[in-house]
Amino acid sequence: MVFLQHDGIPSIDMIFDGPYGVYHSLYDDFAWMSRFGDPTFRYHATMARLWGVLTLRFADADIVPFNYSLYPVEIAGYLRELKKIAPKSMRPEIDVLLDQCLKWQSSAANFTAHIEQLSISSAPETDISTAALNSAAISEERALTIENGIPGRPWFRHLVYAPLPSYEADTLP
Repeated sequence: MVFLQHDGIPSIDMIFDGPYGVYHSLYDDFAWMSRFGDPTFRYHATMARLWGVLTLRFADADIVPFNYSLYPVEIAGYLRELKKIAPKSMRPEIDVLLDQCLKWQSSAANFTAHIEQLSISSAPETDISTAALNSAAISEERALTIENGIPGRPWFRHLVYAPLPSYEADTLP
């Protein structure tokens, strides 16, 4: 995911998941899908509708509909798992990061509440422009990248997610 892992651009992967034994095989083709995987193409049509609704939601929004309030909760979970296996000398640094996650969660919740209030108010009274709010929302993910990349893999600049040499993500690389 070049957008997220290199450029810090929020991205989404929407899929229907389940057992799919032909992935990356000789049988992973239109014929298999039309006979076994999704013969009526209902899942394909449903996904196209979901993408359409999402596109319309973004297109009609004055302020980009990003909600970052759950992101620090997720990262705090990663940090708690890391703390279990980290050397004792690193644990105070992890505690500092956990405290920062709490502050981030509070700020993100306040930001989201402010945006929601603006969306229901017919004549919002605010000193903050829509452009400034959009800029703040968009810059959130970019703030999680570092210029020179992560150690040993400089092309990957995201501090939370990077790929492993498999399909799994490396959290807190």
